[in-house]
Amino acid sequence: MTQAALAWQKSWQMGKAPADSPLPLVAFSLSCVLAECKQRLPLQADCRNTLLYSGDPDKLFQVLSASPGEKLAKLKVGLYEMVRDGMIVNLLLEALPDPHLRLYANRSWTLAKANGFAKYLNPVWLKRIPFLEEPCKTRDESRDLAMATDLAIAWDESVREANFVVRAEPGVAAIIIKPMLIGSVDRCWSLVEQAHAAD
Repeated sequence: MTQAALAWQKSWQMGKAPADSPLPLVAFSLSCVLAECKQRLPLQADCRNTLLYSGDPDKLFQVLSASPGEKLAKLKVGLYEMVRDGMIVNLLLEALPDPHLRLYANRSWTLAKANGFAKYLNPVWLKRIPFLEEPCKTRDESRDLAMATDLAIAWDESVREANFVVRAEPGVAAIIIKPMLIGSVDRCWSLVEQAHAAD
């Protein structure tokens, strides 16, 4: 990565307009520097913290209980049996009246397992689950899950694939943009604009 960044910098210093690095982290970092130099970065931003959790649910319960303001956590599912995952989500949402849980599965389930997980969720709590990121091994299976249940999904890994197109789809609530895995600021901004246009 260092060599790629230095090669880009050398070309830029020679007055050339080098293409974005094929390494997303390098492309994002360098594009941030350029955007700052050109004063294209916003002076203010809407930044919200989301707790990221994949461990002991008791610890998450304690942290959420003590958190002031909007309570939002991102919880990993798909590591254990779907029954256990469903029970943990139900228990957290039942025990705490406020929080919303964004769930992420990283394509860990078959459609059958994802449907099994959805069946264990109490329908009362679904409105407090904004979405489940990439539940199934394929996009088609994830779409089928969204259509068969009231569980909204979000694209994460798919956003980084060459053939991904942002479009409004039934059951799809969001796309997850991870700049250091996507690439340049312009590429990220393009995805944001496409998402707003498709809304």
